[in-house]
Amino acid sequence: MKAKKTYTRDVVLSLARGLVETYEERLTLTDFQRETGISQRVIYDLFGSWKSVRMEVGLGAEVPRDSNGITAEHILELMRNQVVEQGEQITMRRFMEETGLSARMIETRFGSWGALREVVGLSGRANILPQYTDEELLEDLYRVYRLVRERPVYDKHKLRGGRISPGTFCHRFGSWGWACRRLKDLLRDHGHFSSEMRLPEELEEKFRSGSDQS
Repeated sequence: MKAKKTYTRDVVLSLARGLVETYEERLTLTDFQRETGISQRVIYDLFGSWKSVRMEVGLGAEVPRDSNGITAEHILELMRNQVVEQGEQITMRRFMEETGLSARMIETRFGSWGALREVVGLSGRANILPQYTDEELLEDLYRVYRLVRERPVYDKHKLRGGRISPGTFCHRFGSWGWACRRLKDLLRDHGHFSSEMRLPEELEEKFRSGSDQS
């Protein structure tokens, strides 16, 4: 009687990694069984599920729905076409909207959005011009402050009539706190300084000193 062949976790994972080079994210349990002859029962006995095998060899738990038939060459062709239409400032979000491809698909084929940009001869990141100037950002804070007369609050800015998202302030000034400090300077320039919007101690001291001398 022929002895039943036994498999270890390491053997199964080694075989799966070898097939990833060919199938990439499209590797299914059916593909694995056909290529190796290993039964589904062996997979479930050793790993509990096929998803676990995929994840241990660096794949996502599920086969991406949009992966079948999408090659790196096809993505490059789409990218080159979009660069012609949109220019070098093309963003990943816009590319996905125009092509229907997912972020996972781009990362699976090229590693990252920046890498895809570089393959077609662009810089890794688009040099996007700021949508708002510093003055426009501070004016938005100032306008809301004049309405409520309270220290600006990150998660209430839009609710209180702000036109610009709080995240934009943080990106430009480094943090919401620093945006508020810049507003302090603007309030002083307009003669509307409020002691309730407390400054850091060293700036508070400087302000008081300036007031005493005037």
